[in-house]
Amino acid sequence: MDYTVIDATSHKGVRNVISNRRVITGRVSILGVGAVPYEGSLERDLLEVHDFKRNLSHAGAQPVRILFKEDGRNRRYTADYLFKFLPLPDGRLPSPILYEVKPESELREKWPELLPGFRRATHLCRERDWRFRIATERLIRGPRFPQIKFLRNFIDRPDRDCIGQILYEQMKTLKVSTPVELLAACFGNRDRRLEAVGILWKLVADGRIRIDLTKPLNMETRIWSMWHDPR
Repeated sequence: MDYTVIDATSHKGVRNVISNRRVITGRVSILGVGAVPYEGSLERDLLEVHDFKRNLSHAGAQPVRILFKEDGRNRRYTADYLFKFLPLPDGRLPSPILYEVKPESELREKWPELLPGFRRATHLCRERDWRFRIATERLIRGPRFPQIKFLRNFIDRPDRDCIGQILYEQMKTLKVSTPVELLAACFGNRDRRLEAVGILWKLVADGRIRIDLTKPLNMETRIWSMWHDPR
C-alpha cells in the first residue's frame, strides 16, 4: 500500500490543537505523561478514562499524518492519538493504540470519505505492531463512564489525617459493605463521617476498595475489600 508517513516529535503533534468556537478545546493532565491537548468533549472523555486507569506511559496528540493518493487525488489522514501503555502486572507490554475519535453520526455520514485513510492507518499499525481503533461515544461513554467521571474528581485528594488507612483497615475486616455502613463503622461523629466521604471515594478510585463500575454509584452501593472475592 503506497503512502508516506510524517511522525510527530515526542513533544509536538503534526498539527497544533487550535481553539475555536465550534468545539471545546483544552488539556487533560495525565499522571506520568503530562498535559495532553484535546479538541471536543469526546477526545477529552477518552483522555480522562485512560487517566483514571493509570495505565499510560505516553499519550501523543496528532501523532502521525499519512499522505496518500486516492482516485487520482492527493489525500491525507491525521490520527487523533497514540497511546503507549505501562507493563501489565504479569510483565507483558500491551501494544500501542492509534486512535481515531469520531462521533457515530459523523462516521455514518462521512464513511466513504474516511475509509481510505482508515485503511492506511490500519496497514501502518500492522507494520509497527500497533493497534488501530476507532473510538466513538459508544466505546468511550459506556456503562462505566459516569462512575469514572465522578471518581476521577477524588483520585488525587490529599489525606492528611490518615482517614484512608482507617477506612482501608475496617474494609478488610468487613470484607463486603456499603459506603454508609463503612463510614458508620469507622466514625461515630457525623461531621467526621462527612469529612471521610471524599477519602472513601479516593480509595475506590485507587482500587483499594472495589466496586462494580458498571452500576450507579451512591451511598448504598455494594463495596468490598481488594483482598476479598465477592462472588
